[in-house]
Amino acid sequence: MKKRYLEVFGVRTNILTFDEAVEILESFLRSGKTHYINVNAVSEIIMAYKNEKFKNVINNADLIIPDGMPLVWLSRLLGYKLAQRVTGPDLMLTICARSAITGHSHFFYGGKEDVPELLAQRLSQQFPGLRIAGGYSPPFRPLKKEEDDAVVDMINSSHADFLWVGLGAPKQNFWVANHVDKLNVSVIAGVGAAFDYHSGEMRRAPKWLQNIGLEWIFRLTHYPGSVWKKYAKNLPKFVILCSLGLIGISRYKIAVKEIYEEK
Repeated sequence: MKKRYLEVFGVRTNILTFDEAVEILESFLRSGKTHYINVNAVSEIIMAYKNEKFKNVINNADLIIPDGMPLVWLSRLLGYKLAQRVTGPDLMLTICARSAITGHSHFFYGGKEDVPELLAQRLSQQFPGLRIAGGYSPPFRPLKKEEDDAVVDMINSSHADFLWVGLGAPKQNFWVANHVDKLNVSVIAGVGAAFDYHSGEMRRAPKWLQNIGLEWIFRLTHYPGSVWKKYAKNLPKFVILCSLGLIGISRYKIAVKEIYEEK
């Protein structure tokens, strides 16, 4: 199977369409193995550029979806005109809609207290017939070993097909990478803000702002306390480093790679 990646400063992101991403997730269900998905946007690229361990966690995922429009623009600039944005919230919603028909079940791990329950309630109302295997909001501290073991047992005993993780980056990425070999689910995906959007805790930008890559302006004006530092530091740095990469400075290399892997 051929995988095509956009590689920015050594950090990979799959180049694909939204429909292809959905098809890949559904193929994971049929494989009999556990697969994990990372979500990449500008902030994740910058964090991974500065942190080799985080870069490895991202690059080792079975699927790395382009959540940020700048990554899509770079892919198109390099010749892949059909590249599309695939956000965690959109992918999660589409998979839930399809699961209401196929019968696949879902577990929600993360978010503030009561958010997994509210999320399950809202999604069940939106997609009648959706099977919710369970949900859990962990405390905002490192779990003790016995607590972590109990969480693994809880998820495995739920027999969920999909495990959605909403802990925010990079915490959710490290959590997924550290637990992928312990969990008996088909798909594990860290989807960050999807929990807050779909539970109603946060408003999302209008679709037209999302499509032109200005969703960050909406978030900055509506939730400045939570995102100001993230965007103020990372966006200018990303633009500068990408500019250096595009003019050929190898340290900041931007390229497309195709890798053949066994199914």
